Amino acid sequence: MKIPIQDGNSSKRPERERDGDVAGQQSSQGAPAPEPAPEPADAPRADSPDALAQAREKIAELEKTRAEYLDMLQRMKAEFENYKRRTTKEKADALKYGHSRMAERLLPVLDNLQRGLKFAAGGEADAKILEGMSLVERQMIDVLAEFNVVPFDSVGEFFDPNIHEALYTVDSPDVEDSRITEEIEKGFRIDEKLLRPAKVVVCRKQQPPQLSD
Repeated sequence: MKIPIQDGNSSKRPERERDGDVAGQQSSQGAPAPEPAPEPADAPRADSPDALAQAREKIAELEKTRAEYLDMLQRMKAEFENYKRRTTKEKADALKYGHSRMAERLLPVLDNLQRGLKFAAGGEADAKILEGMSLVERQMIDVLAEFNVVPFDSVGEFFDPNIHEALYTVDSPDVEDSRITEEIEKGFRIDEKLLRPAKVVVCRKQQPPQLSD
């Protein structure tokens, strides 16, 4: 009868290796899932009235913040639109009225030329000199008109303090009160804007004396 011979190596395996095999078998079968952490004792349930109230309060706070940011953005947009309109108008005015200073410097020269013409016409000036001066006057007026600088008439019109400057008044029985009887210096406009008021003489009727009883 044969007696089975046991492998001496298997019987003599260290205890540490056998423990490792057991641990490996357990890990292959899957480690147990960790238990969830317990909720704080004072934490409200998701469906409790306190939790719903807190959620509504948080939503209201967020909506308030959203409204504040929206209002700020709308104000910034409006300010930017106003800035764009203002700068666009300033640029247009600069192109339109940028030469007004040049015109203001030329108008006194034209005034002196016209005064010289008026004085020379009343004397014994040479006809050719008068013709040359008149031609220069016409050229200056034409050049100013190219830049939309044009004179306006005042004699016979009612006095308007917005466009007229009264140097003095006269009494005339044949002229209505506040009518302009004489123009000392012409007024000018640049486009629709007043460049220089006209210096004029205005009729001012005197009130008849009231008879006392």
